[in-house]
Amino acid sequence: MAKYDGKDMAFKFGSFTVPAGYLTGVDWPDTRDELDVTGATQDDKEFLPSEMSSTISVSGWDDVANTIRSALLTSAAQATAEFWPQGATSGKPKKSAAAFITASQFPEIHNQGAPFTVTFRVTLAVTNTTVSP
Repeated sequence: MAKYDGKDMAFKFGSFTVPAGYLTGVDWPDTRDELDVTGATQDDKEFLPSEMSSTISVSGWDDVANTIRSALLTSAAQATAEFWPQGATSGKPKKSAAAFITASQFPEIHNQGAPFTVTFRVTLAVTNTTVSP
């Protein structure tokens, strides 16, 4: 059984790395699309496996200088997304893929920290490797 506390996780999009003290969560599930091949007279649905697809959700706290907001606003720019769930130490897992931002949320909340959530759409293949020395 594996348990990760996420304390050392890191996320980078293009040349911008979310500052470690501001990152609170990354959700990068692997999903297989499906094709509905149910016939006209079938009582039960029938599906075939299709291509892999993925979205990434990154959450954290915005910084006072708005560098995170500036770097992660929704745009059509595509870049490499890289995620280190246990930190960027040699031998630890790493996930990377080309992606683009589909949504950026930077809500303003009175008398609270300023949270953010950014959603990415992965395009092409996801590479699962380990960090090289």
